[in-house]
Amino acid sequence: MYWDDLKFKPSLVPTIAMLVMVSITAYLGTWQLNKANAKAELQRRYDEASSALAAPIPLGRIEPQAALYRRYALHGTFEKRGQIFLDNKVYSGKAGFHVITPMKIPNSELRVLVNRGWVRAGMNRSVLPRVTTPDQALEIVGTAYIPSKKIFELSQDTVSGPVWQNLVLERYSQAFGFPVQGFVIHQENDTADGLIREWARPDTGRTMHLGYAFQWYALSGVLIVIYVVLNVKRKA
Repeated sequence: MYWDDLKFKPSLVPTIAMLVMVSITAYLGTWQLNKANAKAELQRRYDEASSALAAPIPLGRIEPQAALYRRYALHGTFEKRGQIFLDNKVYSGKAGFHVITPMKIPNSELRVLVNRGWVRAGMNRSVLPRVTTPDQALEIVGTAYIPSKKIFELSQDTVSGPVWQNLVLERYSQAFGFPVQGFVIHQENDTADGLIREWARPDTGRTMHLGYAFQWYALSGVLIVIYVVLNVKRKA
């Protein structure tokens, strides 16, 4: 038979090279799979938190990852001096801003930044939209998120005015001279300010990591197949 005329005769160097490459690609596949599982846990945590009761926010500093996707109730006053507008935010195909306002919590020096919602930009970009900011103490209910640090900027000199391209918490704290928590609250409750608060369910990127894991595992399989094919020879 045809198979009886073949024999598997690998040499040492290609075998070592194959084992090294397969080990690396299998490790990378497992690494991506673990990241996908971690992202799935974050997604589960968000889904659970979205239906949970809002907890009073502690006065001290909170570790950002521990706060991520948790619902908090804040009692305090907005500080208009620290209010900024995050640019290039689109809602229903219209350009606008997200309004970020710090909240001063009684008996705490830490401010909590609140993303109060979306407002449409006017025809003249140099004129900011009017936003109603309550002066009195009030309650804000919302979910904590951590601003992405994966940003592209031509220059870091972007804090001279109220319109910011990106929200970097360390930069914000330096600009206004007070400490802030390491997360932002997506406001959910209505405070009669006319802002639109329709927050999308966050994409943690689990599907992307699963795709990468499949690619690395597939590459491991391809390397094994190539190794076998190249080392199967016809008997002399």
